[in-house]
Amino acid sequence: MAPKPIRVLLPRNTQPDHDVEEVGGSVLANVYNNKNFNALPVDQPMLQAALTDFTASIAATLQGGSQATNEKNKKKHELVALLRKLGLYVQANSNEDPAILTSSGFHAASRIRIRGPLPKAVIAAVENGHTTQLLATVEKIPKAAAYELYFAPVGNDGAIGEWKHVVTVTSPRQIPVDDLKPGSTYAFKARAVGGTNGYGDFSDPVTHMSL
Repeated sequence: MAPKPIRVLLPRNTQPDHDVEEVGGSVLANVYNNKNFNALPVDQPMLQAALTDFTASIAATLQGGSQATNEKNKKKHELVALLRKLGLYVQANSNEDPAILTSSGFHAASRIRIRGPLPKAVIAAVENGHTTQLLATVEKIPKAAAYELYFAPVGNDGAIGEWKHVVTVTSPRQIPVDDLKPGSTYAFKARAVGGTNGYGDFSDPVTHMSL
């Protein structure tokens, strides 16, 4: 039986706001000036404006009120529509190559239909690579399409700072995180991409000092 064609994991309006915002940022940073995609159906300023407006509308909902929520939902629909248009273009122009597809900033959907959500990720190890580099390994999750890794600085009091997305990869072994400050401690967490919910739960944080 021939393998199923690769597909982009398209964002949905029913996803959490942060997840849609995250996909938007990933695509914005990776799909433009990408040699694999030369005739994008959405230009960079348009996607940037939609993402900026959506981020601002999320912040506005902190003040409360149905009007702010309605405006946020409208901006979310507009951003999702642009991302889905880009995602379908990427899917059609990836030559069935998962590496080309994920170079766009989108994730690849699993080729295997999965019943239920993916399990919570587990970080198996964080090790020192070369100076200022740490290598994180996530336990492999069957049927996961990809893995997302995040890191955050850890203060002297043990408090974890702001989480930042490092990379999305298809292989969870020894994921490099570079340009870290020697002598500083960092926390890492990861989650699997795929399943009926789009993402599994984040792993528990694991900390390690950079040398």
